[in-house]
Amino acid sequence: MRFFLRFWENLNQRYRFVWEWIVIIGWAVWIGRNYLDPNPRVWPWGAEFPMVVLPHYIWSLLTRCGDCILWNGFINGGYPAFAELHGAPLHPFTILTTLLQGPINGVKTNLILHLALAGFAQWWLARSLNLSLVPRLWSAMMAVAGGHLAGRMELGLFPLVMSTASASLVLAAGLDLVLKKTNRAVVGFGLTLTFLLLSGQGYLQIGMLVTLLPAFLVFLLDDRFRLNALAGKFLLGGVLAILLSAVFLVPLLHFLPNFAKDTDAYFTTTQPLEYLPLNLVVREDAFYRSNVLGKQPYPYLYSNYIGWVAVGLALGRLFRPPSGEKRKLYFFFLLALILVFLAASAISLKVIFSLAPEFLSGIRNPPLIAGLAVPLILALAAWALNDLLSHSMPKLTLSWSPDFSFHVNLFWVVIAIPLLWSLKSAHDFSRLWLVTTPAGKDLPEVLQNLSPSSAQWIRMPLGEHFWQPDAAELGLKLTGVFRPWHWKNRWMPEPHLEGARSEEAVNLPVYVRSVEGIHILAFPQNEYAFVQSGNLQQACQAKALGGHISVTCRNDQPGTLMVLENYFSGWSAQCNGERLTLDRQSPWLSIWLPAGNHECQFNYRPWDVYVGMLLNLGGIGLAVYLWRKPEQQAEKEQANAT
Repeated sequence: MRFFLRFWENLNQRYRFVWEWIVIIGWAVWIGRNYLDPNPRVWPWGAEFPMVVLPHYIWSLLTRCGDCILWNGFINGGYPAFAELHGAPLHPFTILTTLLQGPINGVKTNLILHLALAGFAQWWLARSLNLSLVPRLWSAMMAVAGGHLAGRMELGLFPLVMSTASASLVLAAGLDLVLKKTNRAVVGFGLTLTFLLLSGQGYLQIGMLVTLLPAFLVFLLDDRFRLNALAGKFLLGGVLAILLSAVFLVPLLHFLPNFAKDTDAYFTTTQPLEYLPLNLVVREDAFYRSNVLGKQPYPYLYSNYIGWVAVGLALGRLFRPPSGEKRKLYFFFLLALILVFLAASAISLKVIFSLAPEFLSGIRNPPLIAGLAVPLILALAAWALNDLLSHSMPKLTLSWSPDFSFHVNLFWVVIAIPLLWSLKSAHDFSRLWLVTTPAGKDLPEVLQNLSPSSAQWIRMPLGEHFWQPDAAELGLKLTGVFRPWHWKNRWMPEPHLEGARSEEAVNLPVYVRSVEGIHILAFPQNEYAFVQSGNLQQACQAKALGGHISVTCRNDQPGTLMVLENYFSGWSAQCNGERLTLDRQSPWLSIWLPAGNHECQFNYRPWDVYVGMLLNLGGIGLAVYLWRKPEQQAEKEQANAT
């Protein structure tokens, strides 16, 4: 083993790191191997997976209608697609994998990618601390298999996996910026922060804002508690991230006053502070599904298992503060851990909430923030392990004859076995959650029987999220879909067709037929597009693809054309080649039509997305400038020296 380590350290540094990355990627593929199934009818496990993958289906329309993707018309009257709070449709990896593999397989690939990214972030942290091979790889592999990632898939919430891994990258990039203080490190910090902003959900983003970022003040304040020059580089990285995320942030800020979300001022899912750390070392499924120790029976909220080996090593590092240059690093980790657990237990959040209730009004599940503690603990554990390896270890010599003896370094007996066991236990725990499930074979058949000849709103049984992906594949529009947030002063359109499970439905006058246990009901009065003339309603034919809607009307009397799609600024209308003004007082798309035959088009082209794209270009330009600037300075210095 000593020979192997010496050989590894003597390899060209660049190629050695590449091989380490290959090991991390291979481990991530092994941990997430269930997601390698290319069958799109095999979904990641989790009751809410179909709900959070639905926003990704806008990219399936890109080749069919271009900028129609700016409007998500799949559910509940539609909404601006880029102002999405639940999924992660604007993350670069989401866009790429969805376009190449489709929404379902794209998520499976994305999950494996983010397992690997979490490992790379941990490896990056270890490298920034100048740790040796074993601590680097062990901590990276522990991060890949940690419960802070896998446990989130108990409910299928893959954006939480993405945001947790992205937060780990921000932590690593931030420390890299502290240590290097270069413009390229600024770009790295800005890019990782961009990934975090675009990765959905919001819990980890707010958690990062109130925990890890304040902890960086350890490095940004001088002895008189004034900001130093490094603070400017952190600010520049933040500006870069805002510019690169503007295609999401600008629409979000534009429509933020229109959002409504259930709140919980008492943070009822919060676990008491003294019990939170136990989630790092308990790996029993039954424990996470119980109410013991102040939890709710929802494993995805509390699962952060990494085991006693990692926690024990980290505690050893915390109880032995270093001296010299690494003292600030020690206090950074200590402060960050304190802030994470204070936020996850809602102690600090309640203080912030009392001062600014609107800021945290939608944070109902603070325990998710505890996942930010895992990369910190693993970094401390790797640091402690590196210190152990730096000491000379006693050797055990086994001799069979004077000419033949075998030397065994006791480190590999005392330390290696617990390290390997910690990896195995984390692997076994993660396998509880990183599983797949076959989609129902009858779902497409039922939905095809609900497919109307013209665009219409359809309702399926309440709370059954699994209809959503197949409905989006068929281009159907679902109403009555549960979402964790909704639009203020908006009403879900009434269905034209409905699928019900109650056996009493077959006795209703609106009953049509039954397919695979679903009873289809028809409500012909609930048209998607119609002309309202007094008490007379004349149905129109419509075709809807995202933000492109075409309507054909043959109305005998003048009246108001109503299209049951939510009106927001950005919609425009024209009929028979003439641009018309939409009624801004109506919650639906609404224009006045004279009697006659009409071909009308409605298009959603919001200013906020295009402003965001322009700011994105500015961010790309700034990133290129900062990346090239060190090279230009180096060339200038070299020329002056010559």
